[in-house]
Amino acid sequence: MDYLNGKIFRVILGITFGISTLIGQPYYYYSKSADNRIKSEIYQVNLMNGQNRLFLSNLDPVTYLSWNQDQSWLYMSTKAYFQIIETTSLQKHILIDDEHFQGISGALLIPQINRLFVTWLKSEEDGSTSHTYVFEPSTFECIDSLEYGNLDNRSILIEDRTKYYQWGPNEEGNSIISYISINPNFLVSEKPLLEVGPKTSMKILLNGMKGKGLFQYGTEPTLLAQRYCTVNILNNIIESDFPFPLRSEGQFSPDGKCVVIEEVNFEKSPTESQDYRPGNIYIFNSTNGQLQQKLQLLPEGKILLFDNYPDQLYYLTGTEGLFQVAKVPLNVVTPTKVLLDSLYSLTNQTYKQNLIGDANFVKELSNDLQNGLKHLIKEDSLNCSKEISVFQDKIKKEYDKKNISKDKRFVTEDGYKYLYFSAQYTIDRLQTKK
Repeated sequence: MDYLNGKIFRVILGITFGISTLIGQPYYYYSKSADNRIKSEIYQVNLMNGQNRLFLSNLDPVTYLSWNQDQSWLYMSTKAYFQIIETTSLQKHILIDDEHFQGISGALLIPQINRLFVTWLKSEEDGSTSHTYVFEPSTFECIDSLEYGNLDNRSILIEDRTKYYQWGPNEEGNSIISYISINPNFLVSEKPLLEVGPKTSMKILLNGMKGKGLFQYGTEPTLLAQRYCTVNILNNIIESDFPFPLRSEGQFSPDGKCVVIEEVNFEKSPTESQDYRPGNIYIFNSTNGQLQQKLQLLPEGKILLFDNYPDQLYYLTGTEGLFQVAKVPLNVVTPTKVLLDSLYSLTNQTYKQNLIGDANFVKELSNDLQNGLKHLIKEDSLNCSKEISVFQDKIKKEYDKKNISKDKRFVTEDGYKYLYFSAQYTIDRLQTKK
């Protein structure tokens, strides 16, 4: 059985590297201190070829940097003000210049209603308060402020962009989710976050898209059975639900059709940071929860998604002058054999890391996967699934013993999380005959 490495992934999944015939969008922008350390510079990375160039210099120290949907504007703030920079003309427009300005929460342009919303923090005697100003985007004139809600890039807009959801603590400190009309601006309804989505208190609403929320949750009393689900918030219907028990981060693709999940803190050594990213990325169908792709890319990269490129994921790695860009089609489906190869490789990795033992046990597990592959080659999905279920049952049986010190055959908690659920992804794929 072939070992699954980054090179094989790139061939199978059709990830493209290097120069593309496309020009223009998209770009990645980042800021850093200038040599004199009193000013900032903004750099632009072309995600079609990884080329990096100085875009703007001699700026006040940048505290926030983002962009609008088509990257015609940069949103930039300092400790004293918030401004927009037109990326073509480099013309600057200061939108908020207030002596009590404390920082920016986010900016959101909604072209359908021709409005720009900027949410910022204002320092006051008893702390800081959040305000949202409304701008006319062609003149940058401030025409209103929101009485209800803080509309920014964390807000979950519904399909027609007339209303949105936001979540957070109310005055009593209880987590709520609010449903707010944009124009006219008023609170439609609100309810405790506990009543939305999965029926557990151990859940987090991560983000959303087109009226859907992405939740990460676990069942009490442990987060071992960690899962993700997508929820139609208006109807409070869970549309997809799938296991992912590793420490991870998740987000929707720009069109809401996929959920992109990235592992963090895997194989962490004492010298690595707490948020080490090994480059393992999973793409799930947001409607049915099926795993579509499992990617093994270079570690410590950055996932970039763009509204204008809803079918693409860009993955940026490296440092200044040495950037590499992987372009991953989101609508590609990883062949089941690749998932099976990956499970075989992962079994050997966990053994080498002393997460499972002993050698004879690992040989048994490998034989189960080899038998599954034989059935898969014959296009016998049913018996392939049965072999992987045998593998999965053995993992669970040894993990349930929790008696590592007295038995050569063992499965640790981490070994269980990696192998049991990876096997489940493969079984799910076989059941859909993909």
